[in-house]
Amino acid sequence: MARPLKKGLDYFPLDVNIDSDDKLKILEGLYGIVGFGVVIKVLMKIYDNGFYYEWQEIEPILMAERTKVDVETTKNIIKDSVKYGLFNEKLFNNYQILTSIGIQKRYFNACGKRKKGEAEREYLLLSEEEVMNLCPKIALISIIQGKTEDNQGITRVNQKSSTQSKVNKSKVNKSKVNNNIYDDVFNHWNNKSNLTKIKNLSNTRKSSINARIEEFDLETVYKVIEITNDSDFLSGKATDFKAGFDWVFKPTNFLKILEGNYNNKPKKEITPNFFNDIGGGGNGKYKQTIIFPDEK
Repeated sequence: MARPLKKGLDYFPLDVNIDSDDKLKILEGLYGIVGFGVVIKVLMKIYDNGFYYEWQEIEPILMAERTKVDVETTKNIIKDSVKYGLFNEKLFNNYQILTSIGIQKRYFNACGKRKKGEAEREYLLLSEEEVMNLCPKIALISIIQGKTEDNQGITRVNQKSSTQSKVNKSKVNKSKVNNNIYDDVFNHWNNKSNLTKIKNLSNTRKSSINARIEEFDLETVYKVIEITNDSDFLSGKATDFKAGFDWVFKPTNFLKILEGNYNNKPKKEITPNFFNDIGGGGNGKYKQTIIFPDEK
């Protein structure tokens, strides 16, 4: 299985006077310290992912869980963050992602010495030339075509990456010939009791299957389907959200599932607070007598 490129950062710079930013002041004025805290959590997710964070249907639920802030308040904080310019409004409306010029500059500066990396053209707020200057060996990809393209107009082109792209394209075309793969994935998905059945495999779905097999392998595709079926969150047991086939096979969602982001959390054992019940306090269910060493 091919090892996916690491996109995110292990840490990111946080200015000591970040709370002096007028945009953050507005959020703090509207939501108090909660607004500030949610923004910091979002920045952590952005830099962990790379230079943007996809704000899709389930993200407010997950963010609410991380911050212990209710979902509606979380949604409103992000909405106002976009409204007042903390995140780019155009990219949010067009692609449902959270990013900004400052975020992208810091990210590409930080990963400038990396040997490999990828950046989606459509998500860039910096010019391609500026990105290549900051991070010379970055590979610019298109989210529409889903594969690496030549960096037209940019003198720094990684010949090895270009050659690899042609090889990958050849492999994808080869896999398209084998319709048995599509049937196997189709049946594997529909045989899972917790997943919403799909009626057919459109060309778009076949392309998604090809892309995930090319990026990983067929065994990994089956594994992700298994994880999705077993996840209470993705199968709709925990919330009203239920992950469909198209959602699962999106590149970022597929990787998150594979990395265990939606695995079931171990159930915590509820231990009574004995100190609240000493001397008849609390509901008395767990009354305890504590004997100190010198009283034995």
